[in-house]
Amino acid sequence: MAVGLTKLFHIALAVASAPQGVLLIDEFENGLHWSVQEKLWIALARAARESNVQVFCTTHSLDCIESFAAAVRNAGPDGAAIYRLERRGDDVVAMDLPVLNIDAAMREHEEVR
Repeated sequence: MAVGLTKLFHIALAVASAPQGVLLIDEFENGLHWSVQEKLWIALARAARESNVQVFCTTHSLDCIESFAAAVRNAGPDGAAIYRLERRGDDVVAMDLPVLNIDAAMREHEEVR
């Protein structure tokens, strides 16, 4: 519980400290129970919009991706996008995954992480 509250505090402080800037969050879901992630995505999108902060988050968690997609469906954060990094030979390519199709991709057992 304390780890999750600390994470929430750090995210809120980071957004407030980066007006007109960029916020990078590595492993967004660490320390957060899956059941609160959708609400946190919505709150983060609202705070980022109010402070004009562009947010980039990383994850390997399907729960985190599902909660992000649910937040987009239910609250429609503007400009929300999911990119999957994929290695192609010696290169790393960013694959744009349509947020609204993420549920279908997971049902078909496509790799979205």
